[in-house]
Amino acid sequence: MATYYVGWDVGAWYCDDNSKSRDAIVVLDESGKKKISSRKVVRQELQQKTVYQFLNTFFSKSLFRESDKIIFAIDAVFSFPCGIIDLLSGNDYTVDPNSDMWQKGCSIENPFLFRYTERIVTEKKQRPLSVIQDSIGSQSSKILYFLKRYHFEQKDNVGVWESKQNIAIETYPSILGKKGDDIHDAHLCAELARDFRINRSNLYSPPDKKDEQKIIKKEGWIWFRNNE
Repeated sequence: MATYYVGWDVGAWYCDDNSKSRDAIVVLDESGKKKISSRKVVRQELQQKTVYQFLNTFFSKSLFRESDKIIFAIDAVFSFPCGIIDLLSGNDYTVDPNSDMWQKGCSIENPFLFRYTERIVTEKKQRPLSVIQDSIGSQSSKILYFLKRYHFEQKDNVGVWESKQNIAIETYPSILGKKGDDIHDAHLCAELARDFRINRSNLYSPPDKKDEQKIIKKEGWIWFRNNE
């Protein structure tokens, strides 16, 4: 059994003609050495039955086996803000009339536009994009399909999606290091996937409070390093 760390900078569903932005995937071996990388459009590959077949098809290799452990760190939004989730579910979602969201320039406080984890990132690092108001919805819907297709779900650990021995976490390359092209960003994601397994204490993890964990269970979590 081998362990691989996979970083994926997700492209839109139909980014075939966008030479600057494709799906870039970088794989590191257990020692952190770059094993393989490629950039193209992920679409047909999502018809494969297992995540191992998905990766082998993407790379046109027979590298990954069913016994391997794969940790994905993915640059795409895994869920939507609570406000939108409740609205689409037909539930009431009342916002405090004293909330800052009603003030000009406070969109980050709007629970219909931004998730709790994005407010944490803004507080500690920089402002991330919104899946609602920014043009990242195509990438998000692709990764949501990927998670469902290959049976990843949050279990006991909030912000961690698991499928048998495999794991997927959400991250944001621009807070991991100097942003570059999509292969560079995918490599940053792969390095964080390795950190998640061997240096998780260096990562900013979800808080322990039950009310916050309840939100994170619903909205997901962005993983990033404490020292960046």
